[in-house]
Amino acid sequence: MKKLLFFILLINISFAQEAFNYKKHFKLMQKESKDISSAMYYDNQLKKYISNDTLQTDNEMLHLLIGYTTKADYKPYQDLLAANALFKLNESGKFQAAKTQAEKILQKNPFHIKVMIELSYSLTNLGKIQESKVIQYRMFKIYKAMLYSCGGRPQENTIFALAPNDGQSFVKFLLREPIDKISSGKDKEGNTVEIISAFKNGKTVVYKFIK
Repeated sequence: MKKLLFFILLINISFAQEAFNYKKHFKLMQKESKDISSAMYYDNQLKKYISNDTLQTDNEMLHLLIGYTTKADYKPYQDLLAANALFKLNESGKFQAAKTQAEKILQKNPFHIKVMIELSYSLTNLGKIQESKVIQYRMFKIYKAMLYSCGGRPQENTIFALAPNDGQSFVKFLLREPIDKISSGKDKEGNTVEIISAFKNGKTVVYKFIK
């Protein structure tokens, strides 16, 4: 079912605009997100995201993620270990405490995938299945935006990732491929990228992520 869903995503995104080009698009998309007259204005797109608006497009989500990089709360490396304490709480069966802490973190960074994973787990164990599905849907929208950023061709084009661990989550949870190794290098545009090698159908494939 998950492979079928990913296949459908690829079909839909194959008709999207050109793949995201960091040097060409990043600053422009940041500027749009700060323009109150723009359809991509950050506050308006954030409301769509938080309300789980099913009509919010992948392009709008990508603008939203890039718009977040202009905010004072965007501290990707500082946030890197935020989910560790939640993992320990969940492992200890302290699901309510994990839920409370996760929601507090997401108020400042509503796109923290690892925190959302832990929150979804907490909610499931608290019997709040529908709320857990809401969080899963938000993660799915982020993954879709990442896939959109490469024009639906993740092995060919560089993928935008908001946070340092998002590339790993993308490969493991959306593509469902076991990771072999992680390194750094350059993409065809000369950008510094994270390179993730994974196994797919018995072969090694490579994905590049830019932050």
